Amino acid sequence: TELADVELFVDGAPSAGRGAILRKLDELAARHRVAPEGSVVPAAPPEALPIRLFASAGCGECRRIRQGVIAPLLARWPDQLRLEEFDVRKQSEYAELLAAERRAGRMATGAVTVEVGEGHLLSGAGEIEADLERLTRDLLEGREVRGPTDPEEAVRQRFLGFAFGSIVLAGLVDGLNPCAFVTAVLLLSMLQASGASRRQVFRVGAAFVLATWFTYLAIGAGLQALIDRLQTVDWLAPIVVRGTAVAALLLAALSARDLVRYARTGRARDVAVQLPGPAKRAIHRILRGRTGAGAKIAGAATAAVLVTLIEAGCTGQVYFPTLLLVARHPDLRTRAWGCLVAYCAAFVVPLVAVWLLAWKGVASERLQAWSRRNVILAKGAMAAVFLALAAGLLVLGP
Repeated sequence: TELADVELFVDGAPSAGRGAILRKLDELAARHRVAPEGSVVPAAPPEALPIRLFASAGCGECRRIRQGVIAPLLARWPDQLRLEEFDVRKQSEYAELLAAERRAGRMATGAVTVEVGEGHLLSGAGEIEADLERLTRDLLEGREVRGPTDPEEAVRQRFLGFAFGSIVLAGLVDGLNPCAFVTAVLLLSMLQASGASRRQVFRVGAAFVLATWFTYLAIGAGLQALIDRLQTVDWLAPIVVRGTAVAALLLAALSARDLVRYARTGRARDVAVQLPGPAKRAIHRILRGRTGAGAKIAGAATAAVLVTLIEAGCTGQVYFPTLLLVARHPDLRTRAWGCLVAYCAAFVVPLVAVWLLAWKGVASERLQAWSRRNVILAKGAMAAVFLALAAGLLVLGP
């Protein structure tokens, strides 16, 4: 930018010319830092009390805490406080949150967490809003520091375990989804029809299960990265959340309709939410070619990868809303990776059961009969999961 004809006035003193103006701007940058909403706060010295903010991109609650709670404190004690910010989505900066947890001797259970000084941890918007100002003032004045006063903390700790259990339950229901369970039954039939030995059944089944888990985990990691990216776009995030909630409600209605239709007719073709015919035929060809007689571990693993990718178009009906709910949930967002691993582990539990039954020599006809008898139960569970996902997304909001 051309600065030859520009004068800069700071504290009533003018600066003219490009060199003088740039030097003055550098001086201002060294003396001040810009806080949210355009206010200017003098820079704190290195020995100032640190306030470490652990948040994530696209987190509205985090922005509210930064602008509405932390910024006023920085303006009130500009020479005594300094703000250090960490994005918990980045591995190196998430490690700083783990270190803060170790110093405090407690877990950070909220979407946004603040550490004041060394080992004084506040987690969750309610706790931060209730205690950050008091804690900061006590530390600055050298007073004895009391623990958090947020009465909801014990409830939040309990709810975290409940919510995590719900994620695991959703993964188990997803694994019992006819889209996925039919493949497990077909695998058992193929292994038994091939005349494979028990040892071969064990090795091929183990390869299939592990490859399925890793593939589903990779799919989830990709979906999680997509969700993280979508949440950084302010206008798009609400559309995705509400659109997914509406889709979950629609799938709940379809699952309920499938339940009623199947209860009346007992015909699989009356079920709407299932793999389409071409996808089923493709899975049959893959399993027949790679898990039949003479099957090798590598072939079984390859088959699992291909089958899981094909199934994802159907199983993703539960998978994506669950991951989106984790990303929006204030108590689960910072533990999204653990939720993802647990969900995938629960997803393969039915497959593990089928594999072990095949290894024990249980006839596939018995499992097929059980599967037909429990379509109503599976559809009811899926309808309940879809309703819970939709309600969670709508309650948490964008």
